[in-house]
Amino acid sequence: MSVLYKIINNLKQGTLFKNGWKALNNRVTKFLKFNNFFVFTDSYRVIHRRIQHQIPTLTHNHIPIGNYFLDNRKDLNSNSVVYSLGVGTHIDFDLAISEKYACPVFMYDPTPVSIEFMKSRENDKLKFFPYGVWNEPSELKFYTPDWGGSSTIFPQYEGQVPKFVAPCDSLSVFMKQNQHNHIDVLKMDIEGAGIVVLHDILKRSIFPNQIVVELERPVDHEPSVQIRFFADVLDIIDALKTQGYEIFQIPQSGYKYLSFELLCVKTK
Repeated sequence: MSVLYKIINNLKQGTLFKNGWKALNNRVTKFLKFNNFFVFTDSYRVIHRRIQHQIPTLTHNHIPIGNYFLDNRKDLNSNSVVYSLGVGTHIDFDLAISEKYACPVFMYDPTPVSIEFMKSRENDKLKFFPYGVWNEPSELKFYTPDWGGSSTIFPQYEGQVPKFVAPCDSLSVFMKQNQHNHIDVLKMDIEGAGIVVLHDILKRSIFPNQIVVELERPVDHEPSVQIRFFADVLDIIDALKTQGYEIFQIPQSGYKYLSFELLCVKTK
């Protein structure tokens, strides 16, 4: 999600001016820290870029839904089962898919900012639950970046103090609670936990028709951490392909080479 998009979103919500210069400073700091101007001076971004260029781009079969894309070869209707993991205060996708197909969206996010934000949303199609998704029942610690933004279970530096603890469980548990035996669309923007959850759902034989996922690269520049991330990305892509998924990269307008945004379509 680009800096411009986030600033516009903050303007719509009134939070940019509500927090004054702090909010603007957070945006500028993040942009300067993670912009793409000097990508070739960062060896990890070079590796990221090379892997990204090996993944096919979207085709004419893919249509924008909010701030993401879906495959129009997969039929969706009012009975479709849609899960949105990681909500924050950006619900363009959730609103767009629920309005276009008249289907409910089951949304999960344990962060205080999301819980507060969703209190003001009066839409019976948006089913919000204040829980995080992981591979087992857990009470996990969440950290917030110094420059602001989404909370994550992974600290950005050693010794960082967690901001809050939240209940988490596996997607299979939430599906059982909602009496679902399949998923048509699974969207995940869960700040570093995507690979763990993807491995978990494949292990449990949960195969959504479409998966939209963002896989964020760790902030830690320790070589072993970075190399492990790239290996994990290639591993989960192979695992998805083995289960009959086609993988496409979703175009990114900002902070390229710091995360992979993928559309995974079940074709076999």
